Amino acid sequence: MITALANPDWIAARFGKGDPLNVSFSVPGEFAPRSLSDFRGRVVVVSLWRTADCPQCLMQMSALHDLSLRYGREGLMAVLLSDQDAVTLARFGPLRGMAVMTGHIEKDQADLLPPERPFTFVIDRDGIVRKKLPGGHAADQFESLIEHLLGR
Repeated sequence: MITALANPDWIAARFGKGDPLNVSFSVPGEFAPRSLSDFRGRVVVVSLWRTADCPQCLMQMSALHDLSLRYGREGLMAVLLSDQDAVTLARFGPLRGMAVMTGHIEKDQADLLPPERPFTFVIDRDGIVRKKLPGGHAADQFESLIEHLLGR
């Protein structure tokens, strides 16, 4: 499986345009696991991230927070997912006050996703991946795609 994850063609085939992203995760303080399918009908931006050792992840969090404030009422949902333990995530100060959902994915699921952090998926209202973005990005780099998917 490690060979497959290192192969960009495998990533494109596995998470290409027209494919759903089936990931379940736990949200701190909630008892039942969540799934991205819970958000059908909304445009979802999912960012895979790590805590403090990832400056691009912090930039990405801030961008998704800004986008959530701007487009949340129109149907945008921003989700930050990490395979780091729940205690580390709960204690991570920069998340406080952010207008994003944070979740923990188990290592077996994380191993099936691209290893780069941050790595972002933009998903349309039908649950289909429309864009994959390795690395950190500012809010304005997402805006035109998000506006299009929101029907603006």
